[in-house]
Amino acid sequence: WSAGFEPVFFRAAALSFFVRLENRAWMAVALAVALRVFVSARQIAEAGLWDAGPLILASTAVMATAGCILFARAGLPAAMILAAGLDLHLFLK
Repeated sequence: WSAGFEPVFFRAAALSFFVRLENRAWMAVALAVALRVFVSARQIAEAGLWDAGPLILASTAVMATAGCILFARAGLPAAMILAAGLDLHLFLK
């Protein structure tokens, strides 16, 4: 999931789609990050974790921004390695 679907859907596809719509890289990054934060907010609402919601959404926005910029500058393999590295702690538990 972390090295496959998530970077492809939330970074590559969203960023590519929004660049085609807006033709501006910074606007595409902002819209892709907004999409990721929206999806995370919906997941938090369904799970009932609103006590830590703002902190989770802020960290999601920072990591989504880093992943989108990394995808735009270095390509999909770099974004996949970043996503897998961020989720490595789940594998090690």
